[in-house]
Amino acid sequence: MLAVKRALESFHRNLQNTATTVFTDNTTVVAYINRQGGTHSERLCQLAWEVVMRARDSGMTLRVSHIAGKLNVMADALSRGQMDPNEWALSQETCNRIFRVLGRPMVDLFATAENAKLQIFCSRQFHPRAHHIDALSFPWDNLEAYA
Repeated sequence: MLAVKRALESFHRNLQNTATTVFTDNTTVVAYINRQGGTHSERLCQLAWEVVMRARDSGMTLRVSHIAGKLNVMADALSRGQMDPNEWALSQETCNRIFRVLGRPMVDLFATAENAKLQIFCSRQFHPRAHHIDALSFPWDNLEAYA
């Protein structure tokens, strides 16, 4: 739920007045957002309501759909701290071209020291050069970021 909330907060300017579908392998997140809350977890209900209100306030039509974990292999492995032996990244040249068009962000949210596209990066595991560990553990408010 926090990943959905932070992603929508981070990209809200680009998602204003759009129909947006978020895919997740977490059926609880799907149910809580699509039903605008739930009864089993007060915290999840509060987060779901924040997501729904943020979407409504920005004119977004938000829908959350389930993607089976077996089809979400890379994201599932990353969320469990397993390194995918086929990890890949865009080339620096491609990133630079994107940054020229969209603007150069301040921080690379989901990187390793080996594949970071920006000097400031967040890593899943401790690294002495990492700005922060676990990009989902802190707010993205007013953060110009590359994900």
